[in-house]
Amino acid sequence: MGDTFEERFLEFLSIINITDDDYRKNIADFAFKRSEEYIKSFCNIDNLPKELFGVHKNIAIDFFNSIENSITEKGHIKSIKEGLVTMEFFEKGFGSNEILNSVEKYICEITHFRKMRW
Repeated sequence: MGDTFEERFLEFLSIINITDDDYRKNIADFAFKRSEEYIKSFCNIDNLPKELFGVHKNIAIDFFNSIENSITEKGHIKSIKEGLVTMEFFEKGFGSNEILNSVEKYICEITHFRKMRW
């Protein structure tokens, strides 16, 4: 496991099978950085300890998948008309809840690193 942010990011890209696709690489970059920021903010710490590198990678993968799914999949069916068959879908957007949903699974692992704020 790499010690620097860049090494950890390259490992993350190899796990989610991204090589030259700039569009997906930008999404991965955002997911990786945002998930680290969230962990640091939640724990009130400035640097991510080595013990959280694996958790960070897992959160980033979940976050990346949430972003990709929100972009590539249509939302749920909103309405169906029978005459001349029309289907309308809810817009499936990506919001702040996706990072929270991704992180909730790992709260028990990151809570131990949480520091009090004054």
